[in-house]
Amino acid sequence: MDRELADVSTPAALGAALQSLRETAGLTTREMDSKTRLSDVRLTRTKISKVEGGELPRLDWLRAYVNLCGVGTGTRRYRAWENAWTTAHQHATAGTVTPDPDGTVPPRQLPMDTSPFVGRTAELDQLTALHRRAGNGVAVISAVHGTAGIGKTTLALRWAHQNARRFTEGHLYLNLRGFSADHPVAPAHAVRELLDGLGVPAERIPARFDAQLSLYRSVLSGRRLLLVLDNAATAEQVRPLLPGSSSCFTIVTSRSQLTGLVARDKAVPLKLDVLSRKQARELLDDRIGRGRLDEYPEATATLLTMCGGLPLALVIAAARIMLAPDQPLDRLVAEATGGEPVLRNFEVDDSESDLPTVFSWSYRTLDPDAARLFRYLGLVPGPDFTVAAAASLVGAEAGLTARLMRNLADQHLIEEYCPGRYRLHDLLRAYANDLSEEHETSSGRAAAHTRVIDYYLQAAVHGDRLLDPLRETFPTPSAEHGIQPPSFDSAEGAAEWFEQEHESLSAAARLAAARGRHRPAFLLPWSMTTFLHRRGYWREYADLYRLAVEAAEPMGDPRAHGVALRNLANALTQLGEYDHAMARHRLAVDCFRKVGDIQGLARTERAMGYASEQLRDFPAAEQHASTALGLYRQIGDRTGEAQALNALGWYRALQGDYDSSLTHCSQALALFDEVDDLTYRAHTLDSIGYSLQHLKRYADAAYHYREAIAVYRTLGDRYYEAETLHHLGDSEAAAGNASAAQAAWQDALTLLVAIGHPKAEQVRAKLAR
Repeated sequence: MDRELADVSTPAALGAALQSLRETAGLTTREMDSKTRLSDVRLTRTKISKVEGGELPRLDWLRAYVNLCGVGTGTRRYRAWENAWTTAHQHATAGTVTPDPDGTVPPRQLPMDTSPFVGRTAELDQLTALHRRAGNGVAVISAVHGTAGIGKTTLALRWAHQNARRFTEGHLYLNLRGFSADHPVAPAHAVRELLDGLGVPAERIPARFDAQLSLYRSVLSGRRLLLVLDNAATAEQVRPLLPGSSSCFTIVTSRSQLTGLVARDKAVPLKLDVLSRKQARELLDDRIGRGRLDEYPEATATLLTMCGGLPLALVIAAARIMLAPDQPLDRLVAEATGGEPVLRNFEVDDSESDLPTVFSWSYRTLDPDAARLFRYLGLVPGPDFTVAAAASLVGAEAGLTARLMRNLADQHLIEEYCPGRYRLHDLLRAYANDLSEEHETSSGRAAAHTRVIDYYLQAAVHGDRLLDPLRETFPTPSAEHGIQPPSFDSAEGAAEWFEQEHESLSAAARLAAARGRHRPAFLLPWSMTTFLHRRGYWREYADLYRLAVEAAEPMGDPRAHGVALRNLANALTQLGEYDHAMARHRLAVDCFRKVGDIQGLARTERAMGYASEQLRDFPAAEQHASTALGLYRQIGDRTGEAQALNALGWYRALQGDYDSSLTHCSQALALFDEVDDLTYRAHTLDSIGYSLQHLKRYADAAYHYREAIAVYRTLGDRYYEAETLHHLGDSEAAAGNASAAQAAWQDALTLLVAIGHPKAEQVRAKLAR
């Protein structure tokens, strides 16, 4: 930055610097006002006084001011003033976030605007004009001469940061990974991430995709909010995410032109071209220094030709030169142009924009260990990774891997986008993968895949056992040599790890299935079940268990196949797909019968009872519970016997036989006192409360309900807490306690909506009475 702006970091300092600039130019405030009287941006004496006194102006106002003071548009000094404004703006907006009326903090998700930036003035102005003109604007940024690396994200973030103050209720950013090596972000998962970003509590988020969309648009309605959807694949991926409110402004970046979004959704395309040769030289000047480039004019010309105005290529090339300050530039350029490009599928249309050559230039500077790590990072499943995951991938020690990753980050080959978590740009991931195919043996790549899958599997199994120690178990393959899974000190630590890694765990399961590693492809979903259930990620739960079902069948393990089918059925039941759930349960029964797994049969019969209950076929539900009871007694399973007794009593109550229900549930409660099963003891307390309520023993019913609710809250079991709150509200209403009934129903509704349960409508109707 120029010396005159060296200390500018606040609006007040910017104002003082502007005043000094004006006085140096010999202009009075009256003269500036007069000279801009007919201009699009008028510099009034009042506004000048406010800005010079510390008020932050708009960027277009600042540009007009410095232009009038003799600073030429597009010059290095001009860009220094723009950068000073950005710094002052960031200072002004930091720490001034005002919570919304509901107590949530408006999202501020924009990544840091740190990329080198030159030119693009017309494009920035076009976005500004679009925002002013359109109440509900969607700017689709696409490349004319090449796609990836042309600066779409950089432009979007530069404009977003410059205009952040316009959006008083927040900024959302989501990378849709449309052209990633992994799966693009599905709209259902994207909506969930956006709801999380908006601060919507998990218990308010419904399970069904259409209900999530409705909630998402309701939350956005009327809010002055900026939404940046980065790296979109198709119009179909983006369309569900577009706000319905004209108060929101959306920027979409994509390698494709998203013609469907333009035609159907009135998106305005913004065509982004490569930098001009002059602008590319300015970028290199800013990064490297004009003197070093002027010393080697022919090498500089070759470098500019090789980069072809592609910003990503220019940045990587500049980084390579900066990291070799003692090397002659002509020698570096000669080395860079001496090999063949590798990433042919990702070349830009312009023949001068040869990314593989630039990537190879940076790659060749790595020491052998760092180069090997980079090659293998192209094999990492999921959107990001940690040092531990990378170390397990290559079978190296974590300390060494951390050092190598810092080296790769310094070379701009990977990015530490938040503390301890790394990712590769899509092109660099593809380049690394191509290099691994070229330089590593197929057995070496397979071993790396095995290690990283086992890393996630070992950690997930350990974490799941902390979340629910009473779950059924399966033999877990011993850890591969060289993997370093994390250890957890508590269930809370395990839950936090699952939250950070569940996308990578899902990707690891898909990778295991693709490579024919059936047991990990089954065990990874199985080990995620408790976490997914408690968080209410029902769609991901169902998707993973579809994968587990496919993986379990060729394992030759009917028990595993039955467990996968039953868990898929349980997920479908939570999503309200009861008929499909029952069909899977029946297939699970067949699996357990093949191997004589009585306990598996009993658990499935009990689960079928629950699904039958949702279909309101209470006699069928009772029959399933009765069958489960006989099976549990056959094998002497006292815990299962107690669970089935409670289920049988509950279904009797639903059919009006309250005395018989109390008999069965009292027997169950006595058994639960022996076996110490808190969850099902709470179920039984609820069942007893329900029968007492219908026998008009309201005080006793409320006591049992509240005992059950306290246990459910301790366990974090949202569905059954909601069920019991629903019953408590009914009991209070029958007892004539209207306010207590309303409070219980409202709490129940909040939870039922969050998990997308059909009974939410029943409770909503009662609240409306």
